Amino acid sequence: MNVLWIIPFTTHKNTPAAGSQLVYNYYQYLQNNTSFDISYIGLTYSDPDFYLMQDSFRLAVDFSFSKRRTLIDKGFDFVCYKLVIPVFKYINLSLFITNYVLKSNLRKSLDKCKSVGYKPDTIIFEFSHSGVLVDIVKEYFPESKCILTAHDLFYVNISRKFNNTLVSKFYSSQFQKYEFSKFRKFDTIITYNYKDLEILEKFNFPVSFLSPFYNLWHTNEDVIKDGILFWGALYREENYLSIFWFLDNVWDSILIKNPSLKFYIVGGGLSSKNAIKIKKYNNVVLTGYVLEPSLYFKKSFCMVVPLFKGAGIKIKVLESFASSVPVISTSVGIEGIPVNDLKHCSVCDNASDFVCAISNFVSNENLRQNIVNEAHDLLSSKFNIDESYRIFKQLIQ
Repeated sequence: MNVLWIIPFTTHKNTPAAGSQLVYNYYQYLQNNTSFDISYIGLTYSDPDFYLMQDSFRLAVDFSFSKRRTLIDKGFDFVCYKLVIPVFKYINLSLFITNYVLKSNLRKSLDKCKSVGYKPDTIIFEFSHSGVLVDIVKEYFPESKCILTAHDLFYVNISRKFNNTLVSKFYSSQFQKYEFSKFRKFDTIITYNYKDLEILEKFNFPVSFLSPFYNLWHTNEDVIKDGILFWGALYREENYLSIFWFLDNVWDSILIKNPSLKFYIVGGGLSSKNAIKIKKYNNVVLTGYVLEPSLYFKKSFCMVVPLFKGAGIKIKVLESFASSVPVISTSVGIEGIPVNDLKHCSVCDNASDFVCAISNFVSNENLRQNIVNEAHDLLSSKFNIDESYRIFKQLIQ
């Protein structure tokens, strides 16, 4: 059975992005536990990460169109991404999620498939960014089964991008129509969070829930808890903006009560400009990218997820649950995970609630343990990754 995987972002075993790690681990499961003949198309340019992707997917057939970026390519990228798209995406909504480069690379890759007589039985479109390109793929393979893995609903992201104003409601409504018109062309849609599952079922899409892959970060090293944790890819706007909100509105009040407490900010991709700003705050430890963050999880009384933008499930929350670290999160940060406030985590949407919750977790070991135990039970009942692997295999067949 031929399975073609279309992936818009570079994905490899050490990628810092949680969504891409999810893709890689589901690929690994299929590669190791099925007889499927897997091929893939990566839609990004050749760069160091793309070569890592080729190495990680070396057992699969690569139909990607890739080339080294010339000065002309880089100039085109600058004009396209910095000048054209920021303006015209408000006229052509598809530019919020895709662009000429992705479409061109996809067509060239599909031409490679056709040139060798390749025909997939099932095509997996990873992320909505590739899903909106379904019409192009169906031109080449109209009979193939098409599966979309919708990591989030992009129209929700757009709504929060403009802070839920009238403008955001207009663009969100228009983009929902565009996004859902593409979703209708899939045989199956996979979602990784329960809120999106509820929305898609309401609109009568053929949808299945799978648990996202999440790591368990654990070390036997004997350490003393002395801080709180933020964990995530820091090139993402919603992550670094949430850190600045937390530092500006919460952190000073925490230090008044706990002057020796540290704030561990763990993750790669932070710009030098933002790093300089963050280092001006007291008791902040900025680690950069860490391949094995178990030590920081164990040193932390809790993880904070002060997100107000973005969409989709936050895998960092599941990793914190699995790693026995209590979570304090906004409603946005915990979205798609069926939690009860003060049972599985602490849900806080303002600064004073964050201060109170952090103080309670720092001072009360029994509270931390009770929350951790309930979070473990939630993972076992709602996010069973082994069962999800089996369902994924069945959906492809």
